[in-house]
Amino acid sequence: MGKRNGRDKQRLMNVLMAVAVVVILLSIGVLIWTNVEKSRRLSRQSAAFEAVNERNAFEMTNESMADSSGVYGGPSDYVKKQVSYKGQKYEMNEDLDNYLFLGIDSVTNTDKDKNTPQRGGQMDAIYLLCYNRREETLKLIAIPRDTVSPVEAFNRAGESLGISEDNICLQYAYGDGKHKSCDLARTAVSTLLYGIPIRGYTSLNLNTLPLLADLVGGVTLTIPDKSLEEVDPSFKEGAVVTLDSKSSEKYLRYRNTEISQSAMTRFQRQLVFLKAFAARLQEKQGQDASTVTKVYEGLKPYMVSNMGNDLYVKLATAKIEGDTITIPGDGITNEKTTFDEYHVRETELYELVLETFFSKISE
Repeated sequence: MGKRNGRDKQRLMNVLMAVAVVVILLSIGVLIWTNVEKSRRLSRQSAAFEAVNERNAFEMTNESMADSSGVYGGPSDYVKKQVSYKGQKYEMNEDLDNYLFLGIDSVTNTDKDKNTPQRGGQMDAIYLLCYNRREETLKLIAIPRDTVSPVEAFNRAGESLGISEDNICLQYAYGDGKHKSCDLARTAVSTLLYGIPIRGYTSLNLNTLPLLADLVGGVTLTIPDKSLEEVDPSFKEGAVVTLDSKSSEKYLRYRNTEISQSAMTRFQRQLVFLKAFAARLQEKQGQDASTVTKVYEGLKPYMVSNMGNDLYVKLATAKIEGDTITIPGDGITNEKTTFDEYHVRETELYELVLETFFSKISE
């Protein structure tokens, strides 16, 4: 009996020793993993801060860029109105107002939804509309969703986790799916474009996709590539189709995630739709002056915006100058994460900003 008790005690000791060893090894593993993740996070934050510093070409001044309504335009309320580049002086074009339009891959970004951090959805479509008040003209700048840019992350309590280089589409997701998300997106896009002020914003959720074409009586366009043939034979490259509520969502949303840079392929399709939609909207507005108002009212339940109907009418009836401009960059696949990324070409982007938002100063 005594020998058996001794063996039982020995077995118990062996089990306890094994458990202790496992706990120690797990603790060491967690510690190593935590340090590695911390190092990676700090490295990404360092890269992000360097990127922000590179974009800090517009130094702060004491003159506010806010409009009379108190709406400010970017990560800072003050941006430098004059810059020098390659011996040429430039001044900001004071006739320009910039507005951000976003397409969100979620159905929860409305004022009726709960105010909860990290439920905002991602930005699938990002467009900056540059409206010239004096000339009543409009330029459109498109930003691919996978553009790598400084992004500020937040936990579910709404506390900042710092800034790191990441796909810009994620910035909206760190907000509440409403105005907080839009403000975060506005800051991210402004930072990407060297501090350009952005006065207003509008985000539209997935519920608007089947509505867009129907609200203007259908959108006719030419299918630009073969990316949709596998899901709908009628979407053959070169085919002329008129999109309605059923077909427009498929056209605008579908992409094959197994194919590298499929988001860029979809992005190019969306640009074709945007051009055709704008032309159709202006045509219908010319026939019926209440068209834009009807479109606005139809989309309003599915949008978050700090802009009013009068402004939409002004933008919709402005003359569009040239084709939509995509910020210069290159699409790559990140070898470590296997995620698609779009890396901007900084010099070309800076020159695009000067060309779009500034005017040369004659000596």
